Amino acid sequence: MAFANSLHKQYLGTSKSRGLKQAFQLLEKKGLTKVLTKGPFFHDLDEALHHVAEAHFREDWLVLGQVESLADLRKQSPKQLVDLAEKIVRRRASSEALDNMDSRPANQRDDQVRHLIMWNRDILQYIALDNAIRNGDVGLMEDMLPHLFFRFVGGGNNKYAGEIMETLQGLHREWSPEVKKFVRHHCWVMNLSGKPGMFCGIDKVQEHNIKEVKVTYRSEGPNIKWEYLKKLHPAITTIRTTATHIEKDFGTLSRGAKHTKPSKEKDVTKLQKSYRISGYHNYKAGRRVKTKALIPDYATLGAIKVQTGKVLQRWNDLRSFERSTTEIWEHLLDDEI
Repeated sequence: MAFANSLHKQYLGTSKSRGLKQAFQLLEKKGLTKVLTKGPFFHDLDEALHHVAEAHFREDWLVLGQVESLADLRKQSPKQLVDLAEKIVRRRASSEALDNMDSRPANQRDDQVRHLIMWNRDILQYIALDNAIRNGDVGLMEDMLPHLFFRFVGGGNNKYAGEIMETLQGLHREWSPEVKKFVRHHCWVMNLSGKPGMFCGIDKVQEHNIKEVKVTYRSEGPNIKWEYLKKLHPAITTIRTTATHIEKDFGTLSRGAKHTKPSKEKDVTKLQKSYRISGYHNYKAGRRVKTKALIPDYATLGAIKVQTGKVLQRWNDLRSFERSTTEIWEHLLDDEI
């Protein structure tokens, strides 16, 4: 969720640019122009990010594959398709491609294609993390921590950057092998169904369980107490299984249990058509954007900030300053003691 919000902040842009705001308006996603912490905002944002990503990559397949439609790619062999996929990543979704663009003379650069390359690179990181969480791939999640650290530092998300630093410090310097194993296997993701692709973050599971208890035990009111949740939580799995069994036998719900995305193809096609008409994916030497419309590279900015030493020094100061170990009681009133 923090990664998605960071992408929102970085790539929102304006109505006239080809950023997320233009995509939200084109798809009539009115509630996504401002980050919210309540309601279905994250679900809607996550869906929109995937749709925008798919539209951009579809267009890149056409441009770099030099075909008019994706159906034309069926004429190519599997090896040719793999080579083309690698070409797309190397030329349109990598830091190497950004460096190549920046190394060109000013009159040979294309700012819009540069923004596209950066977006493709960053959204692939987001999709990779999302897939790693869903599949319970804690190894890939751990490997992505340095990238997330640079992104959060560059984007000004200092609290998340600090949390990642603490995690890396524990995994590589402080925790015992037993603690490392426990954190990796029991503190990051959980799968309540046992089915592949159904893992989710521990905090999300906790939130889901609390909401489920609220629905099942309405008499407790909107703010369930932690003591009651602790008492009830061993029965949550049984409650869920029983509810599913009753629904299967009696069909008590008017709507299905799964969310569908009927508008996905329509949304992706609409976005891709917009990108094609504007020529956004076609390289044009000397194409510039206004200074205010330039998109910062959070990952690179974060790496530069870390190299100055100030970020690490501030983190070290906050965890190593001298702390008092004494307790002073005489200032308390007798009745408070």
